[in-house]
Amino acid sequence: MNRMILFGGSFNPIHIGHLWMARAAMETLGAGEVLFMPTGDSPHKGSMLSARHRGEMVRLACADNEGFVFSDYEIRAPYPSYTIRTVDHLLQEDPERKIWLLIGDDSLLQFHTWKEYETLLQKVTLAVVPRHHTMDTDTKEQIRLLREKGASIHRIPMNRIELSSTWLRQRARLGKTLQNYVPETVRRYIDRYALYEEEELSEMLGKLKRSIGTRRYAHSLRVAETARDLAEIHGYDKEKALFAGLLHDCAKGREDDYLKDPLVRKSFHETDEPKPLWHTYIGPAVAKRFYGVDDADVLRAIVHHTTGHETMKPLDKILYIADKTEPGRSDPANAELLALAKTDLEEAFYRVMEASVGYLREKGQLVHPHTEKLFTQLQKERQFDGKNKFDSQDASR
Repeated sequence: MNRMILFGGSFNPIHIGHLWMARAAMETLGAGEVLFMPTGDSPHKGSMLSARHRGEMVRLACADNEGFVFSDYEIRAPYPSYTIRTVDHLLQEDPERKIWLLIGDDSLLQFHTWKEYETLLQKVTLAVVPRHHTMDTDTKEQIRLLREKGASIHRIPMNRIELSSTWLRQRARLGKTLQNYVPETVRRYIDRYALYEEEELSEMLGKLKRSIGTRRYAHSLRVAETARDLAEIHGYDKEKALFAGLLHDCAKGREDDYLKDPLVRKSFHETDEPKPLWHTYIGPAVAKRFYGVDDADVLRAIVHHTTGHETMKPLDKILYIADKTEPGRSDPANAELLALAKTDLEEAFYRVMEASVGYLREKGQLVHPHTEKLFTQLQKERQFDGKNKFDSQDASR
């Protein structure tokens, strides 16, 4: 009997994690080959890199690995890519063929949304590998439910893969090397055609606008531009400032929806906080999970952009100032504060925080403990600096 592992996906791009998954499955199941099947027009993905480029990268990766076979069947198909159609095609070629369908447990959790999934379960055995953003309890429950539908499921023993194509695309867009993350032939291909450099930002902006709405999206663009300009003026990383500004409100208005995601839910521990602040706490997980941004500086800035914190670093302060003073805000004092921020970042930060605390107190609203502690700390520092300045002047007389 011909024993085959079918490994489908967008492979956008293919990376070493995919190859590890395939090799582990091949060795565990004793299959003769792994058939890599990049999607053409995927019903589960939005816009993505052209099938021609993705297919060529998969072909290059397979060429260096014995037992790995590239197929362009779905790329050439004149209809959307559905796994049930591909499996039927393979079984028509060889009715005696045994097919394992290799998927990550992140895909397993969505398997019930696949076209004719119950029929598909009768034709393949699922070979499931652990991925980076799923919880084991969710995986076990999904396996139980699918087995009730008659599924045959084999879990492949291997360490979780802390690597994703989304993260690699973001890394490439920032001009960082993909060396050691993708096969060398694939890395050279990406560099040769400058793949992902523009497409990823366009994809991110479109997704962000659809998620948070036109009005909040316009605010985020202004915050991003303001933060980028301040970072450039003061010699900080303007790319990080740009992304922090774009994504600072990425979870706002959709907190309940995002908390249904296992990774986001696992990261959220501030359930006793007022709900209007939840977006700041789950924002980093949303930025990482749905937008592929995992830079620690960017994620920390998102957490602190509303309440502040006594451990804030320059990028955090830049985002805090930009969020409060971007040109779309109606307060006429903001123009003066923004002008000050371009010459004296620390003084502007204090003045912006002073205005924010003053507004809350005037309205009789609660000042968050993080804000109160930070503002008190800043006031003490100013008093100390003022005393030192006075003592220095007195001593010189």
